[in-house]
Amino acid sequence: HAQFLPALLQNISLDIHSLTVPAEVIIIDDGSSDNSAAVINTWAEQEASRFKIACHYQENRGLTVTLNQLI
Repeated sequence: HAQFLPALLQNISLDIHSLTVPAEVIIIDDGSSDNSAAVINTWAEQEASRFKIACHYQENRGLTVTLNQLI
């Protein structure tokens, strides 16, 4: 799914830049086997000075476990 990430991340950046309050983006990579982590890391480095970004990488543990991590 890495091919979809650049457009998604660009839209997130545009949306956040239009906010008038501080924002934070939390990304959890649940064991992707493509280059998603590299795409996310590049974007996070470029945007790090504009808003808070938290990236977490883990082995595939399933949707429920991953969503519970966000709580």
